[in-house]
Amino acid sequence: MTNFFVEVNPNIFDPRVRTLAEDTIKVLKFNLDDDLVNERAEFFFEYKKREITFAFLQKQAPFLAYEINRQGL
Repeated sequence: MTNFFVEVNPNIFDPRVRTLAEDTIKVLKFNLDDDLVNERAEFFFEYKKREITFAFLQKQAPFLAYEINRQGL
C-alpha cells in the first residue's frame, strides 16, 4: 500500500535533476503538509470507490490522476 508521498523517480541519475526534484518536493511541502498527503489519499479512495470520476480527478488533482494512470491503478 502506498503512503501517498511524492518521491523522486529512482531512475533519475543526473544529480542536478535529482536535487531539483528533491528541493521542489521540500519547498512545496508535498510530504510535510499532512493536509496535502491526506487530500491525495482521500481523492484516491474516492476514485477507487467510484465516488468521483477520472475526469474529475484530472481537473482537481492532475498529478494524482497522472500517477494513477502511470501506475495502472
